[in-house]
Amino acid sequence: MTVYLVNKRDSFIIVAQLSPEFTAALVDRWQELEAQVVSPQQLTTLEILNIAMESEMARLMLTAQVEQQATKIHSLENLFKEGMTHTQFCKGLNGVNVMQVGNYLEARSWLYNESKSGTRHRVGSYARDKYMTEHQVEVTPHGKAPFISYTPVLLKKGAARLYDLYLAGELPMKKTWDGLFTHDKAVRGAA
Repeated sequence: MTVYLVNKRDSFIIVAQLSPEFTAALVDRWQELEAQVVSPQQLTTLEILNIAMESEMARLMLTAQVEQQATKIHSLENLFKEGMTHTQFCKGLNGVNVMQVGNYLEARSWLYNESKSGTRHRVGSYARDKYMTEHQVEVTPHGKAPFISYTPVLLKKGAARLYDLYLAGELPMKKTWDGLFTHDKAVRGAA
């Protein structure tokens, strides 16, 4: 007894030779698929100009977005230094009421208050290691037991998010704010 190993293509060829119905079905399907192939469309000059204009508009929009992002990145590089607190960062933003930023971040679950006096903020679980972290320092007051003091510190992603909130006008602003979103004192002084 001889055994032949035949692949799928060869199996179709053998069956097509033995069955005129199968051959007819193959030819019908082949013609159906050929009919579905769309011939290349001839574009008019006006259509080509419209496509070119849309492409140029998209390119200009992307260029503007890239320039805006470059300005934002440059601003953040000038503003953010490793180890800054949210207050230090916001002091560099024109018009931000830095006295209210802690409460604003508390309302957004970035911070929580660990004291009854309302002056000791800690990093909340929502923002921990995402937007902020904490620096710990052991304080030893004279004649008292030592304790650990925690200082919330911005991470780079947190500074970027605060800057986005600033540009969106969501941070608490001073009543005397001039409406300019800038950190450059030379620009603010010239305005």
